[in-house]
Amino acid sequence: MQAIIDVSDSILMALNEKKDDFLVKMKIFTAVAYFKEEKLSLGKAAALAGMNKIRISSKLYDAALKKVNEL
Repeated sequence: MQAIIDVSDSILMALNEKKDDFLVKMKIFTAVAYFKEEKLSLGKAAALAGMNKIRISSKLYDAALKKVNEL
């Protein structure tokens, strides 16, 4: 399945992101969010993000640290 995400150039400019980098980050953020909601297993989250389990685990760890540091 393919999904089309329509993001205006002004949004990409505001984020200072290239389209390809934005799409990679969106896949990672989505995978992390669904994993946290227990809707995806680690393996499925890794597949959605386009990375292996070790790499997505690192992203989940980074997200958890960020949340702890906000307390």
